[in-house]
Amino acid sequence: MDTAAAWLAARALAGTARHGTVLPVVLLNGQKMGCPSLLSTLTRAELDAYFTGLGHRPFYSDGHSIAHLRRALADALDAACPLGAASPGSVLVLTLDKGHGAPGRVAGRPIAGTPAVHKTPLPRPTQCPEEFTALQRWLTSYRPGRLLTPDGRPHPTLLPALPTALRQQTPLEPPRGCIAASTHVADATTDGTLPQAIPAVLRARADQDPFRVFSPDELASNRIDLTDEHGRPLPWVVEILSEEICHAWAQGYTETGRHALIVGYEAFAPITASLIQQQLKHRALRRHAQLGPLPSIVPLLTSLGWHNTYTHQNPSLTSALLASGDPTVHVLTPADPARTAAALTFALRKLDRSGFTALDAATGEVRWTRRKSGLHRVAAAGSTVLLWNDNREDGGKIAGVDALTGEPLWEDEFERIWGLLVRGDRVILDAGGNRALEARTGEELWHKGYGTLLEQGETGDAAVFHNWNGRAYPELSVRASDSGKQLAAIRFPQRALKQISDHPTPTLVDGGRVLFAETFGRRVRLFAHSGLERAEPLASVRLGRWRLTSFSERPVCVGDWVYAVTWRHGLYAAEAGGRRGLRRLKVTFAPYGRVVRPTRITAGPEHLFVTDGKDVAGVRDDRVLWVTATGEYDSKPLPLGADRVLFGSRSRDGKQARLHCADAETGRRLP
Repeated sequence: MDTAAAWLAARALAGTARHGTVLPVVLLNGQKMGCPSLLSTLTRAELDAYFTGLGHRPFYSDGHSIAHLRRALADALDAACPLGAASPGSVLVLTLDKGHGAPGRVAGRPIAGTPAVHKTPLPRPTQCPEEFTALQRWLTSYRPGRLLTPDGRPHPTLLPALPTALRQQTPLEPPRGCIAASTHVADATTDGTLPQAIPAVLRARADQDPFRVFSPDELASNRIDLTDEHGRPLPWVVEILSEEICHAWAQGYTETGRHALIVGYEAFAPITASLIQQQLKHRALRRHAQLGPLPSIVPLLTSLGWHNTYTHQNPSLTSALLASGDPTVHVLTPADPARTAAALTFALRKLDRSGFTALDAATGEVRWTRRKSGLHRVAAAGSTVLLWNDNREDGGKIAGVDALTGEPLWEDEFERIWGLLVRGDRVILDAGGNRALEARTGEELWHKGYGTLLEQGETGDAAVFHNWNGRAYPELSVRASDSGKQLAAIRFPQRALKQISDHPTPTLVDGGRVLFAETFGRRVRLFAHSGLERAEPLASVRLGRWRLTSFSERPVCVGDWVYAVTWRHGLYAAEAGGRRGLRRLKVTFAPYGRVVRPTRITAGPEHLFVTDGKDVAGVRDDRVLWVTATGEYDSKPLPLGADRVLFGSRSRDGKQARLHCADAETGRRLP
């Protein structure tokens, strides 16, 4: 990848919604593989000017002092900014010599600080005693006794950091609704043109869930209009004239479980052939390791379908991918706009079709099943089950179903449903403003006010609901669920909230409190709001920057304890009124001594429930009460009141799925 383009590429992300933070680390050891490094020839002043011009603030360390290196790393992380931000990012520059720790000279040949250490610096240790002695001293300097036992096994102190055995792979269910959706799109595009068909499909896809289009400056030239009413690119569209960077960004984006599309010329696409081949190898290794599937990278190659000239036609990328014989490669060659729209819809379709099964709470027996429901969200309101969608593709549909029989009672449709709460026999929606429906009949009771709806848990008062307006003047409103009338308004200090995010959305916590945090942050703030005109701060805890990680999902509060899970799969807890910050809790599966590496947490009324995809654990305060194996990849626990929890498991052969109800305090599975 072009180095200069890679450094400057972050500027292309400005104005394209939120992005994560990247800390570049540059090793200036004076050498490349076989010739001197150009950057290492620059003076410190020249390096400052170079990195500053690229939009980065450099931090330096020679790596010889561990304390100095940690200090430089911490400073660089503190100064790091999200990609695309207006302020400069940071870069860590290490001036450690090439092959640090290698012997200076062996058998009359210089080794340390030369290109020799990049390959095999000591090629004949079995024939040359001097090389053997030098190699022995070199390897011993890394103190392998701290890492390995005398028989070559990992030292017990390392076992918690090693990966555990993965469950047996189970067959993946085929995508549902893809062909039907593609057929519907093709029928609706019969009389359209390519410049009409492609943007319509992509805009509809972006309305469903996270999605991005990356293009090496090819959208306008191919008449693919992805701009708003003012002619500005939509926030999910990124253009930069570099095929390699577009592919690298799309690959990183799909690695997080989100979908992406690359739009480029067929003539220039072969530039990325090697990158795609490497990605196919990576995906093959994931399948071999029995890891879950990831969304595909979908390139849209424009040339033949756009009737371009001979010079802009080059099918070598398609030929190379077909020649690879990889069964995951699909090449679609639609013949007209309708088929192109259908092919794109099929390739970008998410597995978001769901079926619903109702179980008797007392016996666990199946009462009814809706296998082909096009609605993928569910909520319960007394004797009515609510099925609904929150994406624009399905029109914000909502339906009421009888909880005992599964028979449909009513259905309605809005442009989009942004949120849903149940208050007794009423359904509160955020759909073009706040409005309430009668759960049993679907009749609209009132339509009043605006704001993000906040869930208040099982112990909340059904007579009221809360919504949040967090723009210029952050305010929490308490409203009557029977009329929508505002009963109270609580203001929040804007300056304190900016330490969390520009526009944070709180989480309601029992005891008249709200919790503010963000997914990629390290700070949690707790406020009291009940009966107040202005919220009062109760606690502020944070994750130490030396942890070198951040929250992977929103922290939660159970009682007087705050919990968070990080990207490095650590579970952290802190007492809201205590003086200590978030500290790590070790979760171990006792029968095998296996360390659970949490990925998701769920708050119950009195307990926290933790899962890593194959185990579930119960936590109270700062104590892990129990851990049980499930073998289920997506087994997020569901609290049932204060004393029970529901979670899934899978048999050892992976063929049977089970649902368990367990005691929240002991983890004992109830009959």
